[in-house]
Amino acid sequence: GSVVRSSGESDLGGNATSGVPAALNRAIERATSEYVLLLDENVCAFGGPDWLDEMVGPLACGDAACVGAKVIRTDGSIACAGYLVGGERLLARVYEGYPARAMGYYEYNVLPHRASAVSGACLMVRRDDVACGLDEDLPTTFDVALCLRLARSGGAVLQQNNVLVELADAPMRRTSAGSRAEGVRESALLVSRFPEEFSRRDPYYTPNVGEGNLYFGYAEGASRR
Repeated sequence: GSVVRSSGESDLGGNATSGVPAALNRAIERATSEYVLLLDENVCAFGGPDWLDEMVGPLACGDAACVGAKVIRTDGSIACAGYLVGGERLLARVYEGYPARAMGYYEYNVLPHRASAVSGACLMVRRDDVACGLDEDLPTTFDVALCLRLARSGGAVLQQNNVLVELADAPMRRTSAGSRAEGVRESALLVSRFPEEFSRRDPYYTPNVGEGNLYFGYAEGASRR
């Protein structure tokens, strides 16, 4: 497979991101292999000797349209273990800040499972499925758009929790009125492209937990049977 590495930092790293999907698209155009690995330039370590097999395997078997690794920070906490799409939050990272090796609700944090979207910091996909390019006007959510588009076509999105990639610490991005406004604009644009997905509850998030609880604790009044 081809490794396509961003030349700008992703949103997980906390820096400017406007050129990331554009840089990835240029690299994808030059790729010649069947599979492409999107990789954030801040990724500094991979967990496990078989991590690449764990990423490629579900694609080769036809079990998934794209596969995303669990992204952790240098302090051992989770940066992103997939995304929840829709509901009250619209878009949220699963288990952000949670210990990387913690089991989670019904081992959700350690077992591979389907998800609405996975992180583009380490994402494997067939080259043909990204040949039309990533959304360059969605600099921080192009990975979410890719996953939702593949799912619309009937493909499964897999959160591969057997693979951990470590993201090097990066300076925090300064928050300005302009960057906040740009974030609001991008969120609105993403929702406008996938209105059905954002108008419903995430299908991979159990209704027995509160939407404000990313640790998958029981919601008040939910059945515990």
